[in-house]
Amino acid sequence: MGPHWVLFQQVRPWVLVICMGVSRARVDPDRVTKRVLESAPAPRQRGERRRDRREDQGQSGGAGPGADAGYGPEAAERLAELTEREAVTRGLIAGSPFAMLAMDTDGRLTEFNVAAEELSGHRRDEVVGKQMPELLVPERDRARFRVHLKTLLNSEDQDEFTGRMRVPLLRADGSERVAELIPIRVTVQGKTTFWGILRDLTEAERLNEQRAQFLAIVSHELRTPLTSIVSFSELIRGEAQGLTPEGRHFLDIIERNADRMLRLVGDLLMLDRLEAGALPLDLNLVSIPGLVAEAVANASPGAAKQRITVLLDAGVGPPVRGDSRRLLQAFDNLISNAVKFSHVGGQVRVVASCDGTTWQIDVSDTGIGIPPEDVVRLFGPFVRGANARIAGLPGTGLGLSIVKVLVEMHGGRVDVDSVLDEGSTFSVFLPVAT
Repeated sequence: MGPHWVLFQQVRPWVLVICMGVSRARVDPDRVTKRVLESAPAPRQRGERRRDRREDQGQSGGAGPGADAGYGPEAAERLAELTEREAVTRGLIAGSPFAMLAMDTDGRLTEFNVAAEELSGHRRDEVVGKQMPELLVPERDRARFRVHLKTLLNSEDQDEFTGRMRVPLLRADGSERVAELIPIRVTVQGKTTFWGILRDLTEAERLNEQRAQFLAIVSHELRTPLTSIVSFSELIRGEAQGLTPEGRHFLDIIERNADRMLRLVGDLLMLDRLEAGALPLDLNLVSIPGLVAEAVANASPGAAKQRITVLLDAGVGPPVRGDSRRLLQAFDNLISNAVKFSHVGGQVRVVASCDGTTWQIDVSDTGIGIPPEDVVRLFGPFVRGANARIAGLPGTGLGLSIVKVLVEMHGGRVDVDSVLDEGSTFSVFLPVAT
């Protein structure tokens, strides 16, 4: 049983992804086909294997190669099957849309598939047998790479060489790419091989940089004039006695839409900081009953205008370790959404309970509900239920994305259960402080 088959067993969940992705891979299909044909022996049927084995035994007086090696018929059959399976694995590696390479404990490359050729600019026959650090690791990182490799080789912890990492990749033309590396350590009969699955992140990094620039422009070019609009609207309202009823109506529209745009800009910047991990948490012991009561109090004036009743049922339990400001923001979003999507005269119920290890906070409404096809993607950015859009209800589709990230930053999760035209329940689960 060779290292390729052991690798296949370790990355078996990837195989379906690889097979589905080959047609979309940015690799030359002719080169893939050639590599697969070179690595795969001609398939044989079981009967052919047995006939060949009998012929070998007949020519050597009943002691064929399998017998000389101490193999019985079943062992020889098993060996033949493993050989073919290894050939299949080689074919999958060759045709994978992911760049895959392997090296021995001395850093010499032993495998290099077509996608790795496309990513690095090197050809397989030019790199196999050569030192991987000299070819693919930028000079500034080579010494550190070798020390890291030696440390991993001497480690008895097989799980230490795991996880995704972001690494610079040196190309044949001297340029560098940014790649995500998923390392796999394979040891067969005392021989260790290091496999790496690489995904090019250069384009994603460029898009992230463009997004950051765009958000900086949004922050400056939109927030500043919007703030001025709101401020001058307030000044004009101070002179409301000189306005006609129609003028006051127009002023209401200006203020309402300016506030909406300011909230949108704020949500965009908040979500970007959360996803980038640039929003630190001020962690303290937080009382969930007290925080939920504050969120209900914040939502009550707006709910009263729509004749919506907000009920609170908070149990007792130990505190959670969290940022009270950010958790309050999450609860404010959920309760204000429940009020917004409820019918006039409806009811919003907030229930907080603790089982000793986890707090569960349920925010339920009797509103329009969410279409089943929208529930599965509801926590993505800019996602809103189709019925909310049709009804013309205001919103950006960012609030639930922010809630999800904030809750997950506290080690929790958020779920939703909804029935169209009957209402929704959003549940937040938070671990108690230990």
